[in-house]
Amino acid sequence: MRSLIVVLALVAGLGLALASPAGAGAGSSDELAQPPGPSCDAPIFQSTHSYTDEGFASNPLRFGTAGSLLRSFTLPDVSFEPGTIYISEVITFDGHVERELELQPNEQVRIEFRLDGETVATSSLTEDLIDGVTSAWNVMSIGDLELPQGASEVVIVHHGSNGATIANSLSVTSICTRFTPQIAPETTTVPATTTPPEATVAPPATTIAPAPATTATPSPSTSQAPQEPATTTTVPGPPELAITGPADSTGDLALIGFALLGLGTTLFVSTRRQGD
Repeated sequence: MRSLIVVLALVAGLGLALASPAGAGAGSSDELAQPPGPSCDAPIFQSTHSYTDEGFASNPLRFGTAGSLLRSFTLPDVSFEPGTIYISEVITFDGHVERELELQPNEQVRIEFRLDGETVATSSLTEDLIDGVTSAWNVMSIGDLELPQGASEVVIVHHGSNGATIANSLSVTSICTRFTPQIAPETTTVPATTTPPEATVAPPATTIAPAPATTATPSPSTSQAPQEPATTTTVPGPPELAITGPADSTGDLALIGFALLGLGTTLFVSTRRQGD
């Protein structure tokens, strides 16, 4: 009966393996083997796998859904600034006696990145380990994730399916990552440009000059300069002839007439002589 169960388990394990191809780095052994070592120089997480004398796994960091197996585990002292995290390699492993008799379809984990308790990024699940063998391992990359604000915690979380009926136990023996920090956009400091106040071209000021004061030019004064009192020169007339005898105007006139007549006669005679 026990042999029949072992055969059925092997057949079932082989069928599952064919139905769900393992990752490119999948491996297995029918002996109690050790997992491969990490390919990176500084993995963010690494653990060993050990066995009891009876051949059962004694690694304290074993994940699963039964008994004291871990559902999750926070990596100590691991955090990331804003950037891109590339999970280049995760190595999962399981090995112990009688493992070849078990069917464990979800020996898988994922990696969560949390910031202040909130999950900000989650990786895909690792590939399931091969069943029907004593030891099995898987080496694979699970891609890159953006961490716009960074991550304060990195947590390994078990798949968590099938409850406690199937253990789905496994160990995570190493995690390798490559981190590219977020490049802050280059800040170009543009010198402050002082914009001069807009020149307001004022229309030419029309200065209305006050009309020249019209100074009334006094017209030539019609007022004559004060004249000296006219000097009246009295030309003395011919001496008056003393008239003897009684004053008689008629006699005077007669004398004047005779004088004029004599003067005229004299002038006439003189003129006549000059003509001759």
